[in-house]
Amino acid sequence: MNLSVIIPLYNEEGNIERLFETVPRSLEQNSYVDDYEILCVNDGSTDRTADLLRRYKTERTTILSSSENRGQSGALAIGIDAARYELVGLLDGDLQTTPDDFECLLALFQEGYDCVHGIRIDRQDTTLRKLSSRVANSFRSRVLGDKFRDISCPLSVFRKQCLDGVT
Repeated sequence: MNLSVIIPLYNEEGNIERLFETVPRSLEQNSYVDDYEILCVNDGSTDRTADLLRRYKTERTTILSSSENRGQSGALAIGIDAARYELVGLLDGDLQTTPDDFECLLALFQEGYDCVHGIRIDRQDTTLRKLSSRVANSFRSRVLGDKFRDISCPLSVFRKQCLDGVT
């Protein structure tokens, strides 16, 4: 499978080196990945994120930039529009989720799924953030009747065509 990995970044200068030590190696070792590209979307960062990204640019790494902060959804939209491959993976720049988990998600594509979403088991967030997330998930579940446990987990893989017509 060929995979476009989109990583939205906002003021992540402290994570860039670790990101590029981890993500390419993980994708190269992934038994389901034949080819990949990494699309880093610098979402109007005000720190040294853009400068550091340029150091890691390769033929498999594309650096996309927004002059203003559009938020995570805006950054993801920029990356999805630029993705070359049919399968798109999402990963946050702080690596709270590991790119090694793409292996588990891609295995499900062998079973015919069009979208697979991760769940954070050992979240590295503050207690307040975890509690807020739990309340929001509970409310959403009651309103929508869904069974998602972690809708905001940054690790997902989907077929790009699933977003055709979504604006």
